[in-house]
Amino acid sequence: MNWEMIGSTGEWAGAFAVVVTLFYLARQLRQQNINTVATAMDSWLADYNATVLELTRDSEVASIYRRGLTNFDGLAPNDQLRFHGWMIAHLLNAENMHLKLTQGILEVVIANQVLGFNAAMLKATGGYAWWQSAKLVFEANPEFVEYMDKMIHDSTPITKTWPWFSSEGE
Repeated sequence: MNWEMIGSTGEWAGAFAVVVTLFYLARQLRQQNINTVATAMDSWLADYNATVLELTRDSEVASIYRRGLTNFDGLAPNDQLRFHGWMIAHLLNAENMHLKLTQGILEVVIANQVLGFNAAMLKATGGYAWWQSAKLVFEANPEFVEYMDKMIHDSTPITKTWPWFSSEGE
């Protein structure tokens, strides 16, 4: 065996090792991406659930929320403020979800379900009145506003789909 043959064998072995390493790294990156998506979804869902569960824990908040969805302009100023605070927190959460969705780090099916729920909420008479006055908060992200406006247009008001979201007597 001569040095030339040994060198050639070494080059082939080195090239093979590089290919194996690249496949290993690609697999690791894919797994890391899956873990990143799962972590982002878990984190987002925990925040979202905390916001939504507030309605089930406090009947006064639930009543303000239901009356706000039905007739935001008819709420007393303090109740408008409370409704606004809840809705801003909820919609900032939705905007965060939309950003992660467009970056490809959230599950599309779940994101569309949640964003669709938000759109149905904003399609209700009071929800829509609130959205028209509050969406300027989101003007730094016109893609989100446009996305939500289209979803609102295409959705059924939550108060029609689930009447328990309407205030009493509506």
